[in-house]
Amino acid sequence: LIIETLKTVLHDIYVLPQVRKDRLRSIQKLKDNLKKDKKT
Repeated sequence: LIIETLKTVLHDIYVLPQVRKDRLRSIQKLKDNLKKDKKT
């Protein structure tokens, strides 16, 4: 049980920030594309 909890905590610390970054990057790309579309 303790090991499982540790795994979860480590996952939260290392994986989640990375996922969040990727998501932010995707959102940024979407916004950029939307801006380009509006210009044309």
